[in-house]
Amino acid sequence: MGNQQAESWKPRIELSALAKEYGRADLASRTRIEKAPPRKWSELISRIDDEVTNLLRHRATWHTFLEAAKRSPVAHAQPYFAQWVGELYASTAALGIRKMVDADSRTESFTQLLTRLAEQPHRVTREWYIGGTQVAIALHLDQTFTRIADPHYQGHLEGAIPSADLAALREASKKVEKYVNEHVAHAQLRPTADLPSYGDVDAALDLHFDLLKKYLFLLLTSSDRIEGPPIFQFPWTRVFYEPWLTAEPKRDLGGPDI
Repeated sequence: MGNQQAESWKPRIELSALAKEYGRADLASRTRIEKAPPRKWSELISRIDDEVTNLLRHRATWHTFLEAAKRSPVAHAQPYFAQWVGELYASTAALGIRKMVDADSRTESFTQLLTRLAEQPHRVTREWYIGGTQVAIALHLDQTFTRIADPHYQGHLEGAIPSADLAALREASKKVEKYVNEHVAHAQLRPTADLPSYGDVDAALDLHFDLLKKYLFLLLTSSDRIEGPPIFQFPWTRVFYEPWLTAEPKRDLGGPDI
């Protein structure tokens, strides 16, 4: 039984040579940090964080609104408003996804970040990732870096990893991207794109969020923490519990009497 317990405490990923040296080094050596990734990359992932978090907030709002509409006899009897909100959400989400997979080098997109990481993977080093932390934290970060960035112990991010993530992101987003290009951003003469479903939008957003956690919270900030979807800090759903209009001014809105 004791041997089984001892086995369960062994790390599932081998420590790198750097981590083993780190544990034996003096304080001055442990706090020496190699050159960090370019500052522009940090600025880019921060912008991506804002964009993706905003998209996730819109999705959370839409799902809450949809649940409220399902419970409302008035919304069932007069479905136009709920349909209109759904159209607005779908357009906003699709445009946001299209922005994040834009390949134009002048844009601040997820595609641009992953492309730069794939082209210059040596700029994200294991020594930078674990450097300057306490030994116990450094050993944990070392295993995290092996798992998500450097499985073959090259000492830096493997370029094949962001390349594969970029291919997956483009595949998950291609139906939404094609629709936006032909129907939203442009009025194509002979459009061929099918209307993406909410499931297509959700799948693309889920992958954006997974990659955001990987590259922002785990890799480029070396924080090894996981963030969840945005949580509202204010009771915005109270708007559903009281009528917005009294009976008298309904004519003033320009529509027929209800």
